Amino acid sequence: MECSICLETYVHPVRLPCKHIFCFLCVKGISQLYKRCAICRRSIPDNYFENPVLIETVDKSEDGLPENCAQWFYEGKNGWWLYDKRAIEEIEEAFKSGSSKCQLLIAGFLYIIDFVKMIQYRKDEPHRQRKIKRDELKATVSKGVAGLKMDQSKSKAQSGKII
Repeated sequence: MECSICLETYVHPVRLPCKHIFCFLCVKGISQLYKRCAICRRSIPDNYFENPVLIETVDKSEDGLPENCAQWFYEGKNGWWLYDKRAIEEIEEAFKSGSSKCQLLIAGFLYIIDFVKMIQYRKDEPHRQRKIKRDELKATVSKGVAGLKMDQSKSKAQSGKII
């Protein structure tokens, strides 16, 4: 099953009210620009991303990462957010190769991950920066995964209705 936006296997798939399914970050990025489903063009409700309809549970530990893969976080409001599994694998590969920077497509925008300054920024808005960090011990408490809020007492998504 592939997302119609990124053309890759779904990462945190969500179902829109029109019943189309996309990666959470893919549809979030498209909706910032168009506010419509990428397939049928029906409007996406303004509050949809406060309580998205998740197709599967989201584990904040990002189980399924390779054993030698550290977790990567970006700083958001009131805490740290875990990147999704696909982003973590790309960031970790670039980091381990000794690169000083890498580029990552997130929610339809190209981001620069700067390992020297330990920041991320959108390529078209370099003045808007967020701190990033790498955690080999996997001990960082996160607010959620890739913009999906988590219940801090559990490892499954609090925000979002799981179907």
